[in-house]
Amino acid sequence: MSSQAALDFDRTIDTVWAAHRREADAEAARLDSSKARILARLREGPASNVELNAIAFRFGGRIHELRHEGYTILTEHGLGGRCTYTLIGGGA
Repeated sequence: MSSQAALDFDRTIDTVWAAHRREADAEAARLDSSKARILARLREGPASNVELNAIAFRFGGRIHELRHEGYTILTEHGLGGRCTYTLIGGGA
């Protein structure tokens, strides 16, 4: 491989890596936004899985993250696949 080809390859890798980093940062921001909206909704009172699904399709992942951050969230299972989530307290 010539030195020019090696330089071109390095530039290509740097460009691809920078694009990947921007995409990863955007995805992290989107998830943080979903998590913040779910937390805000839970602070208003109990919320059904239908309500939370309207905020974030994979809201269960955001609930898991909130629990991992120290929030206590009660899950009550009802009939027909319906659940109610209640923020009890906690947080970082």
